Amino acid sequence: MAIQAETTEVEVFIDRFPERSGITENLLAPRNEIDNAGFKRRIYNYKGYSFSFRGKEELPEFGTVNKSKVVLLGSDPVHVSSDSYQSYRDKIIKTDESAEDLPTLYLATKDIQGVISLALELGATDPHLIRILEEVKSGIYSGRALDLMDKLMAVNCVTDNEKEWSQKLASGDAEAIVALSILGSEEAGNYINSKLEQMRDLDALREITEEKGKPMDIEKQVCVHATKFKPNVVENGYEVKTTGDATNWEYVRNTVHVSLNHKVVSHMMGKWDTAPYVLISPMKDVVQESGLPESDQEWDTWWVLNPGETLKFPNSILVEPGKMPFNTLYVIGEKTSTFKGEGYTMDDLLNTEKVTGSNIDLLSSFKSILFPNYSEDENLKAFIDSNWDVEKISQLLIEKYFPNERYPEERKGKSFLEIIRYHVSSWNDTELFDQKIKVSENILIADRVTEILNDLGISQAFKGKAEDFEQMLQTLSEYISKDIEGDIFSNLSSLVVSQTVEKMGYKATGGGNWPSAHNGSSYDWLTKGHFVAVDNAKKLGGTDDDSTEIRGEFDWRKFDPTWYVLPEVNAKTRRVIYASGAFNSREE
Repeated sequence: MAIQAETTEVEVFIDRFPERSGITENLLAPRNEIDNAGFKRRIYNYKGYSFSFRGKEELPEFGTVNKSKVVLLGSDPVHVSSDSYQSYRDKIIKTDESAEDLPTLYLATKDIQGVISLALELGATDPHLIRILEEVKSGIYSGRALDLMDKLMAVNCVTDNEKEWSQKLASGDAEAIVALSILGSEEAGNYINSKLEQMRDLDALREITEEKGKPMDIEKQVCVHATKFKPNVVENGYEVKTTGDATNWEYVRNTVHVSLNHKVVSHMMGKWDTAPYVLISPMKDVVQESGLPESDQEWDTWWVLNPGETLKFPNSILVEPGKMPFNTLYVIGEKTSTFKGEGYTMDDLLNTEKVTGSNIDLLSSFKSILFPNYSEDENLKAFIDSNWDVEKISQLLIEKYFPNERYPEERKGKSFLEIIRYHVSSWNDTELFDQKIKVSENILIADRVTEILNDLGISQAFKGKAEDFEQMLQTLSEYISKDIEGDIFSNLSSLVVSQTVEKMGYKATGGGNWPSAHNGSSYDWLTKGHFVAVDNAKKLGGTDDDSTEIRGEFDWRKFDPTWYVLPEVNAKTRRVIYASGAFNSREE
């Protein structure tokens, strides 16, 4: 189809972008070729050099590639496997002596690294370019780098015929024109300036209708940020990267979130109760350092950041796990509050319940591991299915801990598994189980779990070889004890956060699992849209026995992100889109 439609597509491309194509036609004499996936590629010529572009995740081959000494420029892919990318490099980069007689083709990524690297290869003399390139590679984006990305986004995304956003980024001409301007083309520079002006006008229209959150009672609020990674120490506090920066743009997300006066609870968008590090910083200080948040909500307040930019937490206290003196669960400090984070004993469990006023539900932990029908942990599911008879385990549990059949009608005629799953769940059931399990002893929880399983007669439910039983029992005990310890960890962390908030002179709130302001916003859909594009590129087309679509290795030919929320996001987010390199450089 791509080959048959080539003539028509070229006409549409030139008709849609007359001014843009005029520049490239006049100065770069481009031609189109069809790559190995059936997509159209643009090849440009500049003072005897040939160059083309590829999306960071694309691995194209086409006629000029096969007849040239290829030099790859720009960043490496994130989603394409390292083995696939290395095979591609080995295939297209010719290293034998005959390659010296071939013309050079620069194949640059459609991102800021690719554009700067190309401009340098083509003879750019700006002394700042090398420094900008090295900084960007290390995650630093200066004002010049951000300005360059604004130019690239303006030429990519503002249509020529009408002053409006394009929902899908243009192909390769935008990068070629910006490279020309770096090389000194006045025509390209004037064109880029006109696009920048149009982009500013579009931004002005968006800002008129945009409502930005303004913190309420700012003097009474502290920002509470939970994270799985220890924050970086900076002068007078800490700083936190966005998810995009922290993952090298595996995820296109440029927001940092806090809750106000409490630690965020786990919800459908993430598990945060066991996040080990929590920063607590006065809202007035965060706003003074980073400006107003995009949205202000007690359960979810968030800032939008540039690539490379961090959210600062001045005058903050860090809550983190650490080693504690004997029989001490936590210490509230001036700069750091610390709580016991591992090696929990049964005494620690009982003391945690006492100081937090929250019950640790052991029955729930046993059931969630032994019967992981709702778990996302595929390794756990496989471990249980391969080694344990869950019906037999259910029988052992009921006969040992729930022998009175207090709900005969609900349990009548049902399997033991159905009973333990659906009918052993009341507060009385939990209390009955806890009374027999919870003991005041300085014994590790993992050892107590092993005692309970042995006392239960769990060996009767083991499906493997006898010589493997002890190892499989230890693994099962570890799964259950880690779930219990996770509840202790979560309760202690939340308690220490609350007491630290109070120590700082603010009122701690209980929080809650409420819909966030971010969920469903344009910034959220940006991340989800990119995630769906990546997910689609991994679909193999078939289904497994559970009617779940089968996933395979990332296929760049099926990767097709679109940015339909582009008119609704701000300049910082557009720069992040470009910095991520998360788009293609091809025409169908």
